[in-house]
Amino acid sequence: GNVSVFLHHLNTLKYYNILVFEKELWIINNYECIEEVLTSEYSDIVQRKYEALSPELQTIIKKTSSIGYIFNSGTLKDVFNIKNTRKVLEKIEKLSMLLYYTDSTKQEGRFDSEDVQCQIEGMIAPEQLAEWCELLGNYYELRAKKYPYASIERCSAKEKCILYFTKSNNIDKLIFHYLSLIPLKCYLSQYKSYTSLMHLYILLFSFLHKLILY
Repeated sequence: GNVSVFLHHLNTLKYYNILVFEKELWIINNYECIEEVLTSEYSDIVQRKYEALSPELQTIIKKTSSIGYIFNSGTLKDVFNIKNTRKVLEKIEKLSMLLYYTDSTKQEGRFDSEDVQCQIEGMIAPEQLAEWCELLGNYYELRAKKYPYASIERCSAKEKCILYFTKSNNIDKLIFHYLSLIPLKCYLSQYKSYTSLMHLYILLFSFLHKLILY
């Protein structure tokens, strides 16, 4: 959906003679190289757009990426205490086009693609990412307690806890939320998700058991 990136990709394919004009037609003469060339080029575009931002905005977009591909400006404000969150994200959107709002109230947003979110998240130092994800996990832990037990909202908040405590390597809280989510899923008749969760928990338990024995 990003026109400037699309046009840049076309010019890249022309530059590498992958897209050529022959007999009044545009022809692709090397399909095998397309994915490799465009993936590398796209990564370079993201890097340049990121580096063009001020250090302050670079930090904020990294904090946003730690939330995930889809994010809420309220979460960014509550967890990281960023003032004028919506205006700051709007500024990043206009300057870089790496992320954008998806609703008129300027609450919900997403990155240009999951690849962009992953690339920017990859720029965060591991210790810093773990610290930010711990904050996010604690935030959703508090939110989960505010919802009724038998509610989709509580279930969703606990899934967020599992996601962020996994990234922060908080094993105690990870196991707690796994165990508390399993009966909740069953209660809400989410049997398919319940089965997947049980499988993941068994794998986690097996891993921890081996770690203890080692």
